[in-house]
Amino acid sequence: MAGINGGVLGPANTTTSGMFTLDEIPFGSRFGGAIKPGAEISVRALVVGAGGTQGGVVSGAYGGAGGGGFFDGTIKLKAGMEYGVTVGAPGNASKIYSITTTIKQCEPGGHGPSDHVVAAGSSGAPTSHPGGGPTPYANGGGGGAGQAGGAAGWPNIGGNGGDGLQSDITGVNTWYAGGSGGYGDKPAAGSPGQGGNNPGGGGHSGIVVVRYPGDHTKNSTVTNGTMTLVGGDTVWTFTTSGFFMIA
Repeated sequence: MAGINGGVLGPANTTTSGMFTLDEIPFGSRFGGAIKPGAEISVRALVVGAGGTQGGVVSGAYGGAGGGGFFDGTIKLKAGMEYGVTVGAPGNASKIYSITTTIKQCEPGGHGPSDHVVAAGSSGAPTSHPGGGPTPYANGGGGGAGQAGGAAGWPNIGGNGGDGLQSDITGVNTWYAGGSGGYGDKPAAGSPGQGGNNPGGGGHSGIVVVRYPGDHTKNSTVTNGTMTLVGGDTVWTFTTSGFFMIA
């Protein structure tokens, strides 16, 4: 994939990718000056790995997939340098990276097991909350980024998916990285977050959000992504392939 300034990032696979560029950014009175290209700066980033893939059907039942890994914090970037964004499809990691290194990566959730006598998958890194235990007739729920998956109820009630975690980076407090519900004759729902609500189903794709102080919406451009202004900050949200340039 060609970079914004002609650089080449890694090949496409089953995930979706995009990138953004931090250029020399005038901050006005809020920060009292400009950041020169090459200067190290701090931005807030949300990186959520995709949920696990759906388990195969055995005897009509399968376990809930785990929720993906979750990160909401500060990362260091350099002004004027291109960065790639990979948004994981189910079973794949999400990350922010440069041409030479990975800045932040979150792994996918565990694959949904394919037999109703097997527990559900666990969530991805870094929390690795396990899936809930099964009964002979129902699966446990997939683990989420915030808690373990629920155990199946006797004899045939699927376990709830474990809760994910919340982030307000987009301006709205939202759940991410929840586990999927386990399959049973009386299945339970998925959890709050990116976990699949279809019992026994796979997780959802990941997401990457970057938030940076100041209004850069007038001169910046975005392709196949969204750019919003939240509380005086520019927020870039990536759920599919695209490009982002701040100018």
